[in-house]
Amino acid sequence: MVFEGYIEIFTEYSPLLLEGIKNTLLLTIVSFTIGFVLGLPTAVTRVYAPRPLRWLAVIYVELIRGTPMIVQLFLVYFALPQLGITLDPLTAAFLG
Repeated sequence: MVFEGYIEIFTEYSPLLLEGIKNTLLLTIVSFTIGFVLGLPTAVTRVYAPRPLRWLAVIYVELIRGTPMIVQLFLVYFALPQLGITLDPLTAAFLG
């Protein structure tokens, strides 16, 4: 059959695929949680806080939104080790 070669490849690499699915789900859940925990107080601060705190929230949001995600990831993964803070790739992705 046509798919015989593909089935062999799939069975050979299925542990790697399952590991990738596990990492993707973990990254999704942790990133959502971190985003929610940081985003909700920031949004409330932008709406209800005194003016100086509002400006800090606006600066934070515009800085994060205005910087491409790949630049943020590069800064976390490559610049922090220059400061002595070494992170594994998954942790850097969480923080990026």
